[in-house]
Amino acid sequence: MSERKQAYKLNSGVSLSKSDEAKFQRWVRLMPWYREFVDTHGERPDLDTYQYDYRAAYKAGAVPTYSVFDGKYHWPSEFKTPAHPTYWKKLYIERTGQNPDEIKWLQQVLQRKK
Repeated sequence: MSERKQAYKLNSGVSLSKSDEAKFQRWVRLMPWYREFVDTHGERPDLDTYQYDYRAAYKAGAVPTYSVFDGKYHWPSEFKTPAHPTYWKKLYIERTGQNPDEIKWLQQVLQRKK
């Protein structure tokens, strides 16, 4: 594992007991997001990725929600690390209060009306 990956993994600060880890694993595998990921990518998601802290999301009670903008499930941005490919969206929302996906979607709708 690269130093960068290791740093993000170690800095998440969230660990689960053996019992809670088993509950987390069952819980996440029952979600529509999990099935969607497997169907889309042909493999299971890496729940130990350095790009997103799924266990922190679990402990916070966060769940993926369905996006009308792209028709897929997405986890809340607050648990992304700076290494996540769409981390910039988290920063954009924090700075502007607007979801960039919503803006793009609205622009597309307005273009279709022309």
